[in-house]
Amino acid sequence: MTKLEWQASTEPVDEPVKLCQICGKFEVQWVLAGTYPGDIPYHVCSNCLGQLVNLELTKKQFKTLLKNGHTDEEYLLHGDFYDEQGNALQPRRT
Repeated sequence: MTKLEWQASTEPVDEPVKLCQICGKFEVQWVLAGTYPGDIPYHVCSNCLGQLVNLELTKKQFKTLLKNGHTDEEYLLHGDFYDEQGNALQPRRT
């Protein structure tokens, strides 16, 4: 099983608010470090974090992450978990 590293976001107050890379609605609350060299961190809100780690992103959320610089070569977006259209193939909860 792959180890995931979790880090709380500690953005300085005087910096502009960063929004979640998945929904774009809420402020970043979590930074999930990439699992492999070259992976970029996921900057997400608490609402989207569960969907990301439970492999249950919607098509729109999946495609939004790809537009934000992530790739389907990353563990959490891998082809074993999502098809080419972004449909979740193995969600961990129902």
